Amino acid sequence: MERIMSTLCIVFMVLFSILQEGCSQTQPDEKKKKGVGKEGGGGGDPHFMLRIDSLDFPVCFDIDTREGDVIRMLKDPISGITINSGIVGSNKKKADGSSKTFIGELFLQTRNVQIHIKPDDITFNAASLAWNEEHAFEMNNITVNFNRNGRHGNTMYIELGNDVSIEIRRLMKEDTGLNVNYLNMNIDKETGISDKAEGILGQFVHKRTTLKKISIDKQGRKCGHFREIEKGHKTHFKAILHQKPDVITGEMVWCWNVHRRTEGLLDGHLSEYFVSDITSA
Repeated sequence: MERIMSTLCIVFMVLFSILQEGCSQTQPDEKKKKGVGKEGGGGGDPHFMLRIDSLDFPVCFDIDTREGDVIRMLKDPISGITINSGIVGSNKKKADGSSKTFIGELFLQTRNVQIHIKPDDITFNAASLAWNEEHAFEMNNITVNFNRNGRHGNTMYIELGNDVSIEIRRLMKEDTGLNVNYLNMNIDKETGISDKAEGILGQFVHKRTTLKKISIDKQGRKCGHFREIEKGHKTHFKAILHQKPDVITGEMVWCWNVHRRTEGLLDGHLSEYFVSDITSA
């Protein structure tokens, strides 16, 4: 009996040791997940908003664009997803007198699907879709749904079937007072996007963003001091807590606004996020 009890004790000790080792191996991976992006989108003139899992408020920033520019929002060589946005001008002026710009079209492509989205029409491979579609459209494991949003606007939902989903809101000039119709978009599920992703939005899937401290500037505003870590490389940026419209709902929300200087927030130079054509892979 004593021999059996001794053997059982040894077995339990070995199992306990294995469990401890397993926990110590998984903890660093779990820690790495903190501070990474969980969703992000762009819209307005154009304005970008990123929700980071460790932050109470999203990080937001603007970039200067001109009519005819094309911005690379996402490029993921592993999942095969690419999203580009085409910029249109408007009759609304900035403080410097130049025209405000908006997202006038989106081009989404996977390995076997191309979806070209404009405020007036949508092309899904060879099929034409309308913004007032009442039934879901499915092709190649991708599902598209539409909901009415406001008097003339609609919201489009794209489920890519690989843990990635995208929401696109159409804003019409009848509702905005502008002379152009435009689109806002948000990648609201990024689970299926790999850590190799690039682009204005794609890069934040694998970055770790941490709010290190909050100070008060001369105007009495809260200033956040942030650190980003990517592949062991650390950068820093500052942002002011400010209210901006949510890119999908349009409601004013508090966000950490990175004003003008995006160094430390975005990889490389801004010019690297512009591509030559809306269909560029």
